[in-house]
Amino acid sequence: MQKNTIMLKTTIQRLVAIAMDGLIATAFVAGVSLFFYFGLIWKASYIPIVCLFLFFLLQMLLNGSSIGKSIFHLNVVSPYRRFFVILFIREIILKFGLFLALPAVLLNSVFHIYIVYALLISLTFTLVINIVCFLFSGKFIWDLILKTSVTKMDRKVIKKPHKYRLCATTIDLAIIFTLTLCFWFLLQNWWVVATHWLVAVVCISYYCVSYIFCNSTIGKILFNNKIEFPAKRFKVISVLLREVVFKWGMALLLFALLTSLHYENILYNLTAIAFLYLFVCTGFQIVYKTSAWNYYTHTTVVHSHTINYRKKYLYLGTVVVFTVLSFFGLQHFQNCYSTESSLLGFHYYVYNVHHPVNNDIKEKVAFIKQQPTAKEYIFNLFEQYDIVIICERWHHEMTQWDFIYEIVSDPRFTANVGHVFTEVGAPVGYQYLADEYFTTKYANDTLLNKATTNLLRHDGHYTFWECWNIFNFFKRLNQLNTTLPDSLKIREYFTDEIDYFASNITSPEKYHDYDLKQPHRDSCMAQVVIDKFKEIQQQENRKKILLITNYRHAFNDTRHTKQKRSYIYFSNEASYIFHTFPNQTANVLLNVTAVGETGLPGTPPIHKSSWDKAFELCDNPYIGFNFASSPFGEDKFDLKVNWGRRDTLHYQDIFTGFVFYQPLSKMWFQTGGFPYKMNDFEQEYQRRLYLSGQDTTNMKAKIEIANNCHVTTSYFGHSKLYLFYNNMEVSLYLFFTLVSSVILLIIFISTIVKQLTAYKR
Repeated sequence: MQKNTIMLKTTIQRLVAIAMDGLIATAFVAGVSLFFYFGLIWKASYIPIVCLFLFFLLQMLLNGSSIGKSIFHLNVVSPYRRFFVILFIREIILKFGLFLALPAVLLNSVFHIYIVYALLISLTFTLVINIVCFLFSGKFIWDLILKTSVTKMDRKVIKKPHKYRLCATTIDLAIIFTLTLCFWFLLQNWWVVATHWLVAVVCISYYCVSYIFCNSTIGKILFNNKIEFPAKRFKVISVLLREVVFKWGMALLLFALLTSLHYENILYNLTAIAFLYLFVCTGFQIVYKTSAWNYYTHTTVVHSHTINYRKKYLYLGTVVVFTVLSFFGLQHFQNCYSTESSLLGFHYYVYNVHHPVNNDIKEKVAFIKQQPTAKEYIFNLFEQYDIVIICERWHHEMTQWDFIYEIVSDPRFTANVGHVFTEVGAPVGYQYLADEYFTTKYANDTLLNKATTNLLRHDGHYTFWECWNIFNFFKRLNQLNTTLPDSLKIREYFTDEIDYFASNITSPEKYHDYDLKQPHRDSCMAQVVIDKFKEIQQQENRKKILLITNYRHAFNDTRHTKQKRSYIYFSNEASYIFHTFPNQTANVLLNVTAVGETGLPGTPPIHKSSWDKAFELCDNPYIGFNFASSPFGEDKFDLKVNWGRRDTLHYQDIFTGFVFYQPLSKMWFQTGGFPYKMNDFEQEYQRRLYLSGQDTTNMKAKIEIANNCHVTTSYFGHSKLYLFYNNMEVSLYLFFTLVSSVILLIIFISTIVKQLTAYKR
């Protein structure tokens, strides 16, 4: 009876453990799959299977245990001697291969079932087989085949690490990041250093030196902890194995692998490495009650309850002096350039101002000094090409449209070009509004503002389009046209055909259906330009056009264009135009950040800041040049949204030329608060809210909020996320130094209290 009760209890515990492991496996597969999809941009549909393989491999390396099993002290046992081989067969060949991966792959390849659904089917199939097998034999099928079983652990459990270990590690990390920043400033005189590699080298060196000579680190000493090694004779070997192989080996291997494969994106790839590293370490800690490096090198962390107060104060004082001196010393090296943003006295820059002035920078500087102004360069292009495409920056950036207005207001443009195409404004269905607007002279600024707002609130994608740069540009263009004769007036053309709020969309269902079935936007925009350009070539005296389109839409892979492939090989608006008019088209990149590296606001400067550094050394002149035969053209193209992988393309493969207009620190943004936004628009506003599935109750209050929307102005150089990301070395140093300082203060106070208490006794 008692035996049956124990079996029932073990069975229930095992089922709960399986459920927990299932949830953990799902989270693991989802997290790692997202990394592979977005971090490495692998297109294979078998990514979830790869993730499951990694999960089962980790479980095998943990001696068949798992987080779920370890909570209930369950472990896999086998009657055979070669337990590792049995585990490999049990976890990889049977569990993963025969019962999960193989059925899923067959369902996917033979019956064309989506791989995730195929995995769910194979998982259901496996569960059914195991339930039947368990009812008849009391074992799962792999345990029945291999004669293994899951029982209570009988091994000795190692004691948990000291509760203050995290605080000690924080102090050590503060010292490590201080040393890292010192070496970073030193090495920046010659090389551009990858921060994660530098942190890894400093970290390993710090721990190895500390353990070899002191058996402890500064942080551990302050908490009376030290490492005990199994044999002093081979202490150096034990330290190297512990720190280089078992503690940091996996991270170093992943760093090396990603670097060799050009997956250098810090934001995604390093986050993924940290996720995998913490997952494995946490799992090992839960299962074995100690870290992997302590387990495999037979080292232990011991805590001494005897306090030598003199030494404690000496170490505390040394760390405090080191922290203070390094703080002001590093601040001196960081603040050698002026900036508008700072944190705790440390200057924050929009690009790496400490970039070494190496041969690459010197070559770029010499080249910059010989180039024409940005506006002259654009007109030089118009002498060679009929279509010039300018790649817009972020839609709401203001200074770029000042440059565009400089071009269109030039007499050479009005006389020889005269046609402007824009991505933003309104869908092509509202072209009649543009034709009316740009040929009408409004009596006063109020009427002009009302007409401009009316034109821009038909964006087609959003309920309102509220970027002030295009608002100001349209106003200036209208006012310019009033000074020109009809033959020289500038024509503005819309290119976008997407319109979520068209008159034929009358219900949320139709809105949703349109969203699912909308045409390929880039090909449609390109076709509008192609058709209109052909018409201009036949009917107009001025036969050249200027196209302003945003990031990516202006990209053109010249490798495809030269091969004259079919349209199906192109995805960007410019690619279609180049394909149709290969000898009449040029595209120009405006200076921006390397948006493609992350696709997020915290994006790094182009080519690791070398471009911005070179222009800064030349006082940021407004110039333009062709990428071909320039020191910039051969640089790797890092604007493509690659979610981690640096492409093999170069800038000259994508763009004809480049224009530098305003440094990053001068770029600014303005949105919201258009005048007269709700003028004769209340009913249409309610209709748009209804179609897009938003709340339409209390419309009076919503209209009031829309009318009172304030103008929002921001500056690129003040973006906290961008500054944090592009000053990562300083940010990490300040974070760990601040936390460490608080911990040191607590240690000092607690030590005094303990000493006074001991003295009273």
